[in-house]
This record gives sequence, C-alpha cells and structure tokens, in this order.
Amino acid sequence: MGPLILQPRDAASCLVRSPCSTSYLVPPPARPVRRRGAQPPCAAAKDASPPKPNPKFRKKDLLRIKQEGPSLEDLKAHYEVPGVDAEGKEVTRTYNFVPEEVLGSAAGYAPEPQWHRLPQMSYAEFYQGLRERNWTSKYYNPAAEKWQLQFFEDSGRFLRPSFEGFRVLLTRADGSQAWVNLDREGAPTFLRDYSGGGNKGAIHAPKRESQQLNHPVQYGSNQVFEQLFQAHEQRLNGKAERQFYEKGWVDRRKHAYVCPAERHLDVSFNLTPQEFSLRWLWDSLPLFMFYAFGVSFLGVALAIGIFRPRKQMPVDMFQAMEFAQSKGNARRDGSTGITFGDVGGLGNTITEMMQVVEFLKDPKQFSELDAKPPKGILLEGDPGVGKTLVAKAIAGEAKVPFYQMAGSEFVEAIVGVGAARVRDLFARARVNAPCIIFVDEIDALGIKRAEVGVRTNEEREQTLNQLLSEMDGFTPDSGVVFVAATNRADLLDPALMRAGRFDRKIRILRPNEQGRTEILRIHARKHRMAPDVDLYQLAKDLPGLSGAELGNVLNEAALEAVRRGGHEIVQRDVDFAVDRVLQGIRRPSLPDSFGIKKNLAAHEIGTAIVATLLHRQHKRVEAVERVSLVPRGSDWSRTIYARGRDEDYVILTRGRLLDRIRVLLAGRAAEEVMLGSASTYSNADLKDATSLAYRLIANYGLSPLGVTTWAPAPRRSNALKERSFEVTVESIDADLFASSISGGGFQPSDENRHRLRAAVHKVLLEAYNANLADLEAHRGALAAGAEALIQQELITGTELEEVMAAHPPVEPQSVRQVTAEPLDNLLPA
Repeated sequence: MGPLILQPRDAASCLVRSPCSTSYLVPPPARPVRRRGAQPPCAAAKDASPPKPNPKFRKKDLLRIKQEGPSLEDLKAHYEVPGVDAEGKEVTRTYNFVPEEVLGSAAGYAPEPQWHRLPQMSYAEFYQGLRERNWTSKYYNPAAEKWQLQFFEDSGRFLRPSFEGFRVLLTRADGSQAWVNLDREGAPTFLRDYSGGGNKGAIHAPKRESQQLNHPVQYGSNQVFEQLFQAHEQRLNGKAERQFYEKGWVDRRKHAYVCPAERHLDVSFNLTPQEFSLRWLWDSLPLFMFYAFGVSFLGVALAIGIFRPRKQMPVDMFQAMEFAQSKGNARRDGSTGITFGDVGGLGNTITEMMQVVEFLKDPKQFSELDAKPPKGILLEGDPGVGKTLVAKAIAGEAKVPFYQMAGSEFVEAIVGVGAARVRDLFARARVNAPCIIFVDEIDALGIKRAEVGVRTNEEREQTLNQLLSEMDGFTPDSGVVFVAATNRADLLDPALMRAGRFDRKIRILRPNEQGRTEILRIHARKHRMAPDVDLYQLAKDLPGLSGAELGNVLNEAALEAVRRGGHEIVQRDVDFAVDRVLQGIRRPSLPDSFGIKKNLAAHEIGTAIVATLLHRQHKRVEAVERVSLVPRGSDWSRTIYARGRDEDYVILTRGRLLDRIRVLLAGRAAEEVMLGSASTYSNADLKDATSLAYRLIANYGLSPLGVTTWAPAPRRSNALKERSFEVTVESIDADLFASSISGGGFQPSDENRHRLRAAVHKVLLEAYNANLADLEAHRGALAAGAEALIQQELITGTELEEVMAAHPPVEPQSVRQVTAEPLDNLLPA
C-alpha cells in the first residue's frame, strides 16, 4: 500500500473565500459505466438525483457555506456515547471527528519514493524556488516552471530507518525529480495563529506578519508552509479588496476566483503506510537503560557488601595503629639538600643557628660542660621569609634526621588521634636522636585554650596538652631539638611559649638591602643571566619583598625571556617582571587616536626631566630608571626611579622633601607648558604634594615657621578604629588633614590653621613655578621625549639623557608664573 494522498485545493480555496464544492456534504455517486444499449451520459445525468445536504444544515447554513465557505465546525460530525461518571450518574459523552467521506472519495495511495536513488536538493535552493512561485513575494517570477510537490511524513517503520519532520518529492516540468529534507520546524509563523482557531471567521482573525529571519537555523518546514499558504492566496481586484475589508468576505458571484499558484505549484500531502514499528522501544530505550543500570548497580553493591568475605584484623601492632601514627617522614642523614649556603638574607640569625648545629653534631660536648642547649626554637616571621628553609638548613648542616609535619596534620575529627600522633612523632625522634622535629604553622595546633565555660574543640586542646607533656618529657642531652614556625605568635598558648619549651624565639625579618642581594644571587644560580642584569640595583629597587617574592621576580623574568624566544635573561626581562609583580598584568594600550595619550606622555616625561635635573644638581632625588606608558593595574603610566641604599631613607632633610614636592608637581606643570593647560590626571600628585607640604611644616618643623604645636597627636595603640594621624613610612602619602577627631589633641585655632595653610600654599607655589621655569627652558626635550614615549611606550633613563643632550636648554623669552591671592590678609590684625 502506498501513502495516502490528500488534495488540499478545496481547503485552500475555502480559506481565501474562493468558490468551493459542496460534494463533501455527502459521498458523490459512483462514475457511471456506459454499456451497450445504455443511455448516453447526458441522459443518465438527467435521471440521476442531485446530492442531498446533511440534515443538520439549515437553509441559512447552506447559504453561508455557499457564500463564505465552510468552517471547521461545519466539517465535524458528532458521536454520542452513554456512560457513567465518577459519582455513578448516567452521562452522555460527545466525540467530535471529521468523517472519512469529507476528505473525498477520490483519495488514493501512492508508493513512497526510494530516497537514496534520487538527488537531494538543498533547502536554500528549494526555498528560493518557492518564493519565485509565490505571487505575493517580491521574488515572484511569472515565467517559473511548474513544480509538483509531494510532502511525506513518516508514521513509523519496522526495521527501517525513520525520518524526522517532512520529506518533499519535487517533480519538474521535464519529469526530473529531486527530494528535499525538512527535518526541523524552524521559527513559528502566522500559520500557528490559523491552526489555533477553527470556528466561524477564524481564518480572518488577526495574524502575525511574516518575520525577517537572520540565521539559517531559523528556517524549516514552517517557512515552507508559509510560502505555500501565501502562494495560494486569491488575487483580488480593487473592488474585491474593498468588499473584503468592509464585510470580511468576498462574494464569489461577483468576483471570480483567480490564483496564480495553480500555474506554478501542484501540492499533495502524504503519510507513509502504517507498519508494525519498534520506534516506541527506541525512544524509551535510554530511560530503560538508565533505570536498569541503577537497579543492577544497587544489586551488585548490596551483593558485594553482603557476601564479600571479611578481612581479619591486622595482627601487626604497627598496622593496627597506622591511623594514629604521625605522618612525618624522616630524611635520613639530613638529606634535605639544603645548607646555610642556600639561605640568604639571615644576617645574625645564622650565628644563633650554628649553636644548634654544633649541638646536634656532638651532644656530649655540651653535657661535659653542663651546658644546656635550647630544647625548642620558635621561628616567627612574615610569610615567605624562609622559616621552613632555615629549619631544613639546620638539618642539612648537621646531617641528622629531619621530621617535618604541619600543625593541621595533628587535628582530626576523632578525639585522641592527634594526641596519639604527637606521642608517635616524639617516640620516633627519640629512637633516631640526634634529630630535628619541625612543625610548620604550629598556630593550627598550639592556639590559646579557651576559658572555663566556653565551648571549644576538645580534640585540639587534648592534642595541645599532649604536645606540652612531650616537650617537657625529653632532656636537652637527648639530642632532640623541636623547631616550630608560625606567622601568628600572638595566637599561641602561653604555656607553650614559656621558657623550657621554647627557649629561643627567633624572629626572621624581611631581608635588608644586603640580604636581598644575597637572595637574588642564590636564585640567579638557577637561571642564565645576561651581563647587563644589575642584581645589586634590583635589590635596592625591591624594598620590603621577602625571599619567596624575590624568587618569583626572577622566575617571571625567565618566563618573559621564554615568551620572547631569548636564551638568557636580559635587563628588559627583569624590568618587565618587576612591573608584573608590583603593578599587575599588562592591560591593553590606549589607541593612538586617543588624544589623552599626549597628556599622559607629557605628564611622565615632564616628571622625568625635572627629576633628572634635580638629581644632577643635588643628588637628593633618585635617578630615573625608566618611563612607561604601558597600562598596569589601575595606572595608565608611571615613572620608575633607581632607588638608593636603605640607609638613605632612614631620615629626611628639608631639601629632599622640597625636591620630592617638585617632582610630584612636575607632571602638572609639563601638561601646562606643552599642552597649554593641565588636566585632572595630576589630581593624585597634587594631593600627595599638599600632604607632604603639611607634614614638612606641621609635623617636621622644617619651614621658616620653625617648631610648631600644630602636629597632630599620634594614635593610641589600642584605638584600632580611630583615624590615624601618625606619620610612618607606610602612611607617608596618607591625607592627615581630611577630618579631625572630635575631642582629640589636634584642634588648632582658626588663626593657626590659616597660618599653616598659607605656609603650605607658599611652598607649593614656589615648587610649581620652579618647575614651569625649568620645563620652559627644556621645551624641546619635553616635546621630543613625549613623542618618543608615545611611539615606544617605554624609555629608559639612559635614553632620556640622550634626548636631553640632543635638545639643550634654551633661555625662554617669557616664563609663565602662577600667582594666587595671599592668605595673610585673612588673618586678624
């Protein structure tokens, strides 16, 4: 049996108010067969009775159907079935359906084409062909040949592949065929609005307009049916359109049905013959397999748990106590691989540690003289200063076993496990004496015990009690040294900190200039360094960095050398690493079309020129190392200086402070000289210069006003939440006078406040006018340096010196000066 063919011509005609046949009301009579002696067809037609309408239609309904066409309700038949509801009452259920005779008795079956033997047409070509045959489309081609379209929808196969959606068999006028695959629906169209109704006038309800789709995924079978629907619209003349908009329908007696699609398209819809299909099984197979796997897995797990033979308890005492044993791994013969030669920046700490090393090498030497070496050593310091490295170096120098554990390894959820691990660790150490026990981050284990009545961690306190007992249990001559490290010594229990447990408390500070140089040289052994890398200057440029951070700088330099394809680390790689570690990763540069790059370049070059002139004159300001327009972190540009020795910053003089104020104001002055006006980019520098001038006068007493009583009182040590006015190196750029504390010691009178501000104003104006004079004289170097900086984004101090040498200073004809109204007239007479 072939697929069922439904001719949609009558249905399409009724949708557009075209003349329609009423033969669907009752089945048409069979075609007469002429026999010998029979009457001619015309005589038989006269004797045949006309078709009778369905009794449910009245004359008014027949007239409406004749004029407007049938609605879906007219096509339905009703079938009533008596039954019983949930409450036991007799009810009548009505079922609506479309009778088979309505579909027409001319329906037949056609075989499904063999798709694999026909060429396949692309969707784009098929869709464009429909638009050329759609008279409502702007792509309509009246000369397009006729296409016969047969739509097939799959109803299920047995042991044959099914297809999704529709497949279209296209037959051209010359008899050639191709097929199109419509496996997806595409975006919804106005046909959805038509299918949502069905009552009288539903086809004339408001509908959405055709959508403008922008992506190929949005096209599918809905768009194809939309083109077919539009193509079969009735072409109306002017009078018919007016009648349609006034009455909602067109009188077929006055306006003949005209549809150009009949010349271009012949459409039929088919359904593959129903067969016994296992498609329901394939659709539900994934869900069935999921449940089958879950049930089988549960069954196997239960079977293994029930029938698996039980293992016997371990008979070895060490296996039985494995969970309670310490996790420390002994490195025999001090094979830590680290000595004091691998540790830099310790200074006098090495001397303290050498006594411990001598004791571990020969404990009897101390016992003969009744000398008691330290039993416990607490190493305290910031993260990264090398506390763990020092402990390993002690074991490496003494060549003794080294037990290492973290404080968190002793604390478990089961009470008593931590105490058992402490006992096991010290038992191992006594057997292998002399040796070192090192516990890192001991604050996780030795934190202060809670007071009575306060709920706390019983396991941690029991472990701490066991540690205190073990530290009292061995004598100094046993050859066991307990070393612990922490960066929060204030959290440790006082009983742990007393003499007899931790006899020595050594604070490892961040390395000074000499220590940073030693650390950099130790890390440089692992890398191939170019001769131009100045590790001594690099150590001076990185104050406050720990040993781990210094190692990270050289590692970043090595990574940069690898990225650029070099074979050794050069100075530019080191500069890049310093900027990356201190400032952050590089952000995208500003486009050259942005005019603010001139402001940034003028600001930084002006600052560098003034700093270079002051360095030549007094050496009180650091030399310029490089000027950069590379955005990093929150900064768009920066000027980096070659820092001096650490002792140069212990105390400050009036001349150095005034030179710093000039350097801070140089960027704003450079913008005014080069561009004609300053910008808000110098706002932060202006605040820093003002704050420094305040401290110069009020705090340090280095102005002509002499020693004053205007300096704010330092903050109390316990006033953590109050505003700090204390001047330190870390807060040297803080705004000390943003607000005052009510009731504090710093409450100057209005007269003294005006005198202070007048003096600050004078210092700032003198520095700013001096910068204007110097930059006017070096205007050529300022312009050339800014241009070079915009092009290269980075200029070294040596290149800046060359630019200034190529553009010597010129005596300016006029020097702009900034004047302001003096504040002395505001003081009372």
